[in-house]
Amino acid sequence: MCRFLSALIVTLTFTVPAGGSELINLIRQGQMEAARRIMDSTASAVHRDGNRIFAQAILEPDGPRAMTLLETARQAGIDPADAEYLSLEKALFYFAAGWPDSVLNETQSYLRRWENGRYRAEMMSLEARAGEILKDSQTTNRLLELTARENPDSLTGLNARLQQARIMAQQGKYTEARKVLKRLIKSSFDNIASSSLYLLSQMALEQKRNDDALFYFNLLKEEFPDAVGLDDLSDQLSNFQASGNDQSAEKITGTTYAVQVGVFSVRDNAMKMTDRMKKYNQKVEILEKTISGKKYYVVWVGKFLSSDQAMVFKARLETAENETFQVVAR
Repeated sequence: MCRFLSALIVTLTFTVPAGGSELINLIRQGQMEAARRIMDSTASAVHRDGNRIFAQAILEPDGPRAMTLLETARQAGIDPADAEYLSLEKALFYFAAGWPDSVLNETQSYLRRWENGRYRAEMMSLEARAGEILKDSQTTNRLLELTARENPDSLTGLNARLQQARIMAQQGKYTEARKVLKRLIKSSFDNIASSSLYLLSQMALEQKRNDDALFYFNLLKEEFPDAVGLDDLSDQLSNFQASGNDQSAEKITGTTYAVQVGVFSVRDNAMKMTDRMKKYNQKVEILEKTISGKKYYVVWVGKFLSSDQAMVFKARLETAENETFQVVAR
């Protein structure tokens, strides 16, 4: 955990605007070894300078010691240009350590001192997350909404909207959450779009909306094949299908089944998949689906009278294509 805390802070420093001491600037640029060489070459008396102690804290691999050094740097005094940055680093340390009360103290102190500071959005986001951990829903909702409104197109603002949707889903407010997530899947930030697709599929599973769960899962698989959570969703979908077979319902309703082999945002890719599936001598269809004004193309193979027949064909396809597919009700 200690090394994780230090690694987390060092990683985040790469994206922070420059300013302050030479050492801090080197660390921001990712020149960690150069910063260490300067630290090693200076006299011990110089290390009592607040800016040097601040740099030492960021370079320190031991989390608790790094925390102590940050506080020592603050007491010793650092360049005004780096004072805000030090406060952000402390709040991040507290959050990673699992100390939400300390996060609140640090973020609230920052926002009182620098109401419109350069890290206002990041601090409000951290305060909102701490509020959620402490089950202060009123504070969490207020800060997430404020962060999203003040930063509508930034990663921080969109992440606030994503967190709002996640909380809505946890509260069972699926309709409201879906509206937010459907807008977010069009984001140019991959982590926002992929997380939104994952949540849409997960919510659909919770509501037993199998077709929607499959649709968002396949879209996630097509656009973000390395996304975290794909295997977990695939397992959940397989379990859902296995436990959801009801042959009597098929006979009563006349339901038929197909194997969904892909969801594509580009029609040409859907056509390529269609051509690829024709060799299996089953009907292949492309269905258009529009979400938030954007068209997607769903490819279905086969028209089976029972889910058992569809599952047999699905197994054959997966063996031949070395991919995972899903059975859907037509």
